[in-house]
Amino acid sequence: MSLWEKCPVCSAEIAGNERFCGACGTDVRGKRHELTEELRQMLAEARALSTAHHYGRAVQLLEALASRGEDDAEMAASAAAEISQVEARERRQKELAALTFQQGAELLAGRVYEGAVQILESIPEPLRTREIVNALERAQSQWTELLSLNKEVRALLEAKRTQELFPKIERLLALKPDHAQAQKLATQLRDQILAAAVKRLNDHLYVDALKLLESIPVFARNAEVETALDKAVELSVLQIELRNAPLALPCSLAIVQKLVKFAPSNVEVSRLVEEFKARAATRPDHARSAAPSWTKAPQRTHVLLPVEWLGYFTRLNCDEAAGSKTLRESPGQFFVALGLALQGIEEADTAVNLLPAEKAGLLGKLPFSFGKTPPAAAWGLDLGESGLRAVKLSKDAKSGALKLEACEHIPHGQPLPPQDRSLEREAAALVTLKEFLSKAKMEGSRIVANLSSQRVLGRFFDLPPMAGKKVAEAVQFEAKHQIPVPLDDLTWAFDVQGPAQTAGGKEQDERPRKILLVAARLPHVQAQVAMFKAVGISVDELVPDGLALHNAFQFEFEAEQGKPSALLDIGLDCTNFVVSAPRAAWFRSFGLGGENFTQALLKQFQLVRDQAEDLKRRPAKARRYSLYCATQESLLVQLVGEIERSLSSYSRFSPANPVERLYGVGGAFQTPGLLRYLRCGK
Repeated sequence: MSLWEKCPVCSAEIAGNERFCGACGTDVRGKRHELTEELRQMLAEARALSTAHHYGRAVQLLEALASRGEDDAEMAASAAAEISQVEARERRQKELAALTFQQGAELLAGRVYEGAVQILESIPEPLRTREIVNALERAQSQWTELLSLNKEVRALLEAKRTQELFPKIERLLALKPDHAQAQKLATQLRDQILAAAVKRLNDHLYVDALKLLESIPVFARNAEVETALDKAVELSVLQIELRNAPLALPCSLAIVQKLVKFAPSNVEVSRLVEEFKARAATRPDHARSAAPSWTKAPQRTHVLLPVEWLGYFTRLNCDEAAGSKTLRESPGQFFVALGLALQGIEEADTAVNLLPAEKAGLLGKLPFSFGKTPPAAAWGLDLGESGLRAVKLSKDAKSGALKLEACEHIPHGQPLPPQDRSLEREAAALVTLKEFLSKAKMEGSRIVANLSSQRVLGRFFDLPPMAGKKVAEAVQFEAKHQIPVPLDDLTWAFDVQGPAQTAGGKEQDERPRKILLVAARLPHVQAQVAMFKAVGISVDELVPDGLALHNAFQFEFEAEQGKPSALLDIGLDCTNFVVSAPRAAWFRSFGLGGENFTQALLKQFQLVRDQAEDLKRRPAKARRYSLYCATQESLLVQLVGEIERSLSSYSRFSPANPVERLYGVGGAFQTPGLLRYLRCGK
């Protein structure tokens, strides 16, 4: 025993046999006893933490205890020695936890959820990493769900609610693919539904059979189900075509005849197909119709407007036999050419000319002229992606009577290359124009050509009341603000919409004016004119095809027009949407056209381009007509979306004049399924 020691409180030296510190008065023996008890408790707590696998906290306490050698050197030394033991124990336990986790993960991957839960729960909680915790939670959740699904399946079986079983079984097998009872039950349900569907197929209830077969989830289908499903899909789609085809077209007849081939025992279908065949041989209900009607057009359609295909114009007939035959064989395809020719003989409802006027000031852009003799004849040349459509009109100088003198349709020898291959496009178009020149008589006729509305920017706005002589200046001011391109880079024109101005114009000057402004980039206009000029055709006027379509429609329906009608012209690479009313036009174009449909068929059926084009026109040649329809559907959904977007844009521009009807024009409406989808949505 040391003769001298330090006070545990103030560290003053005192004799070893002294009980109290002379410096601070502390009971030295009592204080030492308290410190020893405190250190014993720290050591006990550290050992308890180690036993509970909280090794980090245990080591912290042991390190703190080891640093207090002045209080109890023996206990501090013991704590220091124990640190290495705790650290070694921690390494062993973590290695064991990793091995246990690996076993649990393997059980979980094998869908042995109960075993995985037991194994993973055996890992002490302090040793569980985030990965272990996630695996345990997943195993617990899926084990609980599995027990719940087993219970629900038993309840549904007891209640005989078998129609609700498949989703439960599918989830059961997703959780546990080797679930023997679920597999057996799925097989039994599948066979029951398949038998019922086959009976409905034999009874010619194709749609009912399809619904039953589609209720069998993919996981439960076998080759027999897939075969029956393919048959039901094909028969139901053909049946829908027979029941809902809007027109009795020859291409539709070929499609519905496939139904007789696939279901020869269906007497009702055979009778309807014969009726369809007889109907296709009759004359259309109206001279404007492209074909006889088969089903009555619904008032409320998929686009919420009555939809018709406008096949022919009736106010003019071509006396020339060849021209008359061309019109008859190309329903809906000559309205743009007609509108162009009407502007050429000054019979257009809305006349705008995007051809730059040489050395003309602001008045050169006005849509009227002074002191000019109206032309006696005009050619309207609609040069599009698929070919040239041309119409020649003449007007009697005395009576003003119009005559359709000639009509030409010259397809391109091959589809025009894309816009970025301008030289190749021009070469292909020149071949077509040269062929036209070899047939047409151009002398003494005004030439009006089209410019694709895809190349045209349209703006529609109101001007406040003002004197008529200030309108042109006001439009030019608005054009600078409405069009995001410098006017020097454009050629533009405008038309004052609404009733024609009366003599003196004072009444008009006191009202706001609705203005239609159209513009195009000068290089696009020059390229179009140069293409005609290269073969010796001097173009007198250049008109957006959407406005030409409006003019033709107003001419044809002059005595019948009331509320605005919408016109849908689907071209090869874009679609024109035009709202037409007397002395009022609104248009929009969007980049969805026949080429999109061709490309979809080309990809789906693994065809070359010519084969895809042929299939688009004659889908009855497809081995599976249902696949043809499915290929079309996504594009038809896009088309309806664009129609709705166009109607919405127009309604914001003119909310007081809603569109009353939608007319399809152009050859695209010969495509089976298009008119039916716009009307019925299927």
